[in-house]
Amino acid sequence: MASGVERFELLLVNEHKVAAEVFHSLKHMGCESVADFVGLYTEADYEDGLKEVLQKTETFKDNRIQLARLRVAWARAKQDLSATSSGPQEENLEAPLPPEVRQRQEDAFFAKYNVRFPPDLLPAATLFARHFRELRRQHKELDDLARVKSAAESSTAPATEVKQLGDFRVVLKAEPPAVSFKDLISLLRAHEILLNSWAMAGTAERDSKLLPGTKVLEFSMSDNLAYRTFAAERLRRYPGTVTQAIQWFLDRDRQTRLAAITLYQDEWPLGEALKTAYESKTAVLWQVGGSGVGAVDDALSSKPPEPPAPKRLRVDRAGSSQVDTSTGKTISAKDLCEKWNKGQCTRRQAECSEKKLHRCSFPVEGGFCGAWQHHALNHNKKSRG
Repeated sequence: MASGVERFELLLVNEHKVAAEVFHSLKHMGCESVADFVGLYTEADYEDGLKEVLQKTETFKDNRIQLARLRVAWARAKQDLSATSSGPQEENLEAPLPPEVRQRQEDAFFAKYNVRFPPDLLPAATLFARHFRELRRQHKELDDLARVKSAAESSTAPATEVKQLGDFRVVLKAEPPAVSFKDLISLLRAHEILLNSWAMAGTAERDSKLLPGTKVLEFSMSDNLAYRTFAAERLRRYPGTVTQAIQWFLDRDRQTRLAAITLYQDEWPLGEALKTAYESKTAVLWQVGGSGVGAVDDALSSKPPEPPAPKRLRVDRAGSSQVDTSTGKTISAKDLCEKWNKGQCTRRQAECSEKKLHRCSFPVEGGFCGAWQHHALNHNKKSRG
């Protein structure tokens, strides 16, 4: 779990965009936790106190934007601290996020991927709020796939219901019923919405467990797409009826996400935890025979066809420089996309933000692999397979 000073830095720098120099100024004053920050001032003097903090910096003296961000961060921290210390009452993780916090997180996601989900694949506000708070606290609970809602579904659901009890009218909070999946399309759509929510909330960087010494995103779109593809392909190959397939999928997906959460509690990034779970810890549960037959394959065949994969340029593997046989151009390791090889770039090669080639950069025989079918993280596995 993150230390007190790390949670303090996440609150100021990551969530409220306070400058790192201002954070270090507070740290130099002795603030090593959110509680220290809140305890520095009272309601009466926090405004003047925060101005003094800025005066201690070289760059942000009298900076009104930084002062406003500090003010909001202090008030939010005080509110959270008061809620935590008020007694056994639990925080409502699904309470609406402050509009500026949600907008900031959506903007961060869009900046990384240039992707906005349509309403039927966008997580409901309550679902996203819970995931945002869970990842911020690095404490994840198991999601119930049957209760996953999209923004389109939640916008049409009544927020309350009214019951007449004798002479009294009682207003009750409407609890959306759990979905009973009757077809595979709705099952996979709920699965996609859940993972979309994880990706939208998981834009912070964490220390990698699979590549020590490097940083990875908490849960990237690559992690999202990899697990969705893996699970959908196993479902397609399931030989039973649709009803049997739905229950088979729900059981295995639940156990896989539970195994991932166990790793996450041991300080694994959520994306790496999920990948390790389905590739090793629960891999045997996903084994099925055949290649997609009977009712399952027929049911999934009604989905719109996937767009064809972009044509890949061929590369002859030879030495530290290689020749692209489609163009005759000699390429080297510096022409390859480093982010793609780390699993961080999810775009097609033609849309690569680095304007580089999506080829495996794993070193082999004095050169590099150069394959387009896999990146460097998966090289050894693909070679053995």
